[in-house]
Amino acid sequence: MVLWIGNPAALVNSVHMPINAKNSKVVPFVEGGKTCLPVNFVANSLGATTVSYDAVMTVVTITLEGRIEDVRYILVARSGGPEGIS
Repeated sequence: MVLWIGNPAALVNSVHMPINAKNSKVVPFVEGGKTCLPVNFVANSLGATTVSYDAVMTVVTITLEGRIEDVRYILVARSGGPEGIS
């Protein structure tokens, strides 16, 4: 998988595809010296069965082959919500 900062497309298994077909503003970006990736796209490309977002706890939960992993410290302020993690 290859993603480029500011680019709404990615390369997955040698295939170019949009990160979010409905919203071209969802792109990888750098903020505060940290690279931020669209979690939903990355997780689904790696085979996640579900990706959910808890706005109160600001936690993304990724389910992959029956295992549940919580991703904490997610920056969502730039997008204003879970769409930014898509």
